[in-house]
Amino acid sequence: TPTKVETKDNSTISKSRASESAVGTNNEIELKKPDADYCKGWKEGYMKAFSKATGEKISSSDVPNCISRGECEGYKCGYAAGVKNAERKIR
Repeated sequence: TPTKVETKDNSTISKSRASESAVGTNNEIELKKPDADYCKGWKEGYMKAFSKATGEKISSSDVPNCISRGECEGYKCGYAAGVKNAERKIR
């Protein structure tokens, strides 16, 4: 059973989920939970950039979880962030 961690709002989450969100850690950048449109854009942008760069199609299950630094919201922002993330991973 994963270790349970208390969060600021008294909800309990597993330790692995707590480290994923990076809120309240020593990271300089506080990651916020992205909205659904952002994540949809992230996934599509990542897949498009990956296939354009490698010539290979990937399935949506191969796309890493969307992360947001809180700079913007929505599909377009997520798409651009997904493209950047894929390009960094491919290099």
